[in-house]
Amino acid sequence: MKTPPVQAVQQNLFELPPAHYTNKAKGQRKEKDNFAFDIMDALTAPVLTSSQQWADTLPKRLLGIVPLARLKMLLMKEEKASYEECVLYIYTRSLEAPMNTDWVDIYTHISCKVLEDWFNEDHWKETKAPKQLNEWLQSKLTGLQRHIYSKRRELVKHKIAGKK
Repeated sequence: MKTPPVQAVQQNLFELPPAHYTNKAKGQRKEKDNFAFDIMDALTAPVLTSSQQWADTLPKRLLGIVPLARLKMLLMKEEKASYEECVLYIYTRSLEAPMNTDWVDIYTHISCKVLEDWFNEDHWKETKAPKQLNEWLQSKLTGLQRHIYSKRRELVKHKIAGKK
């Protein structure tokens, strides 16, 4: 009795029929793709500014915490930009021209909140920042957060598409 050569058996070892995905498997794959994109967005997306002219003046200590702030938002399942990103965006806007009182209140509030949360600094009294935003100001801030978030993710998608 002749035994088949060992090589023939080993060659077939990795010849498997093509995998067929069920809807569940496709859904899991999509979730993994989205998660990978979310991580890439949080860690590598550029910081958006209102004015590119002032981008080189962004405070380095705030720039350094942006990826962590984005990861925090991701873990909280918030689909909007962090306060840290908004501070940097409004900062560059404030260098262009005076802002109305609504935006000054938003800017000072989130700036004080970021400085308190990350650097344990208290600037509430010096800036006369509101400790809480009213519903109107909160809605304006949320609109800005959603705008920055969508533009940022758009840039990452274009960056990925350009590399393929």
